[in-house]
Amino acid sequence: MLAFYGWLRRHPTLVDGALAMLVAELGVGTVPAVGPQAAPKLLALAFIAGMCAPIALRREHPVRVFSVIIAAGGLEVLLLQRPVASDLAVLVALYTLATYRPRRVALPGLLVCLLGSVIAIARWAPEHAIDDWWTLGEVLAVFW
Repeated sequence: MLAFYGWLRRHPTLVDGALAMLVAELGVGTVPAVGPQAAPKLLALAFIAGMCAPIALRREHPVRVFSVIIAAGGLEVLLLQRPVASDLAVLVALYTLATYRPRRVALPGLLVCLLGSVIAIARWAPEHAIDDWWTLGEVLAVFW
């Protein structure tokens, strides 16, 4: 078992590429397979690729990967009518940022993610938006 863990440590890009493929598969599973709206499906697949492909380089470039994934996620909120499961890539990028960068870099990343989640909920589930603004305020109060 130790040899297997050693192999995993020596091949981080391969391991992260497999993680990217797993997250992408989760996202593809949420895109409807049938229907007359081919353009939204292609757009959703483009967002899945844009959010998952950078995961393969997450350990080498954590800030850049986080930035690309957040930008793709922001565009997804603006352009898609509902989220896809590959939004899990945001959590992977935030975890990587917190693991490989100091707190002064990771904490603003956390705040960006919190604000982005509130905006996404306001866009995709406006009936829950008021509760989430309070939740964001409570989380920020803890960090203050």
